[in-house]
Amino acid sequence: MRVLAAFSKAFDGQIITIHFPDRLLPPIRDNLAVHSERMGFTPSVVGLDLEDISRLARDDDPWWSSVVKDAIVLGGRRPEELPSLAGTEVHG
Repeated sequence: MRVLAAFSKAFDGQIITIHFPDRLLPPIRDNLAVHSERMGFTPSVVGLDLEDISRLARDDDPWWSSVVKDAIVLGGRRPEELPSLAGTEVHG
């Protein structure tokens, strides 16, 4: 289930958040590491499910608020659309 691939400017453009099943996170991290070293940035890959996103939005989490405000969506839905989708299957 791919729900969001976004680049967040919240931390000087060095945070990449990608929301995929946990089994896909290691290959994504590995692939990003190869390219990011060449491009001179350090990516941080964060895996969240829709329940996590709903909780972060409900709790008005500062990190999630910055993602909603600053994310440049590369694929999938906008971050602010995701909390209402908890419990449903979402495809980019």
